[in-house]
Amino acid sequence: MALPKSKLTDIVKAWCGYLEARKYFVGIYAGKYTFRDNLDDAQLRRYTHWIAMWSKTCTYEDKAVLGMWQFGGEKNSIRSTQIAGKTVDQNYMYVDFPSIIKREKLNG
Repeated sequence: MALPKSKLTDIVKAWCGYLEARKYFVGIYAGKYTFRDNLDDAQLRRYTHWIAMWSKTCTYEDKAVLGMWQFGGEKNSIRSTQIAGKTVDQNYMYVDFPSIIKREKLNG
């Protein structure tokens, strides 16, 4: 039996709160349709989103929370999937996370 959206969202929020209380930068990694179909995304907008979406463009609607987009792997539609002979996932980072983490003195 699958958990309802409300319970899954509560679990994600509890984990994110736990990490924030310990001074870690928090973001949520999931597919666009996981945010839409399995979570109450409106309750998760305070956290940056790392969207897994293997297509030519990222069509996640809320660009204000879109921090990263994973587009790579076997279904990479943009460029070669190979780095040093290995098939890899690839990402676009829209936000300078290292600067934020350093400025806010997060992640130890």
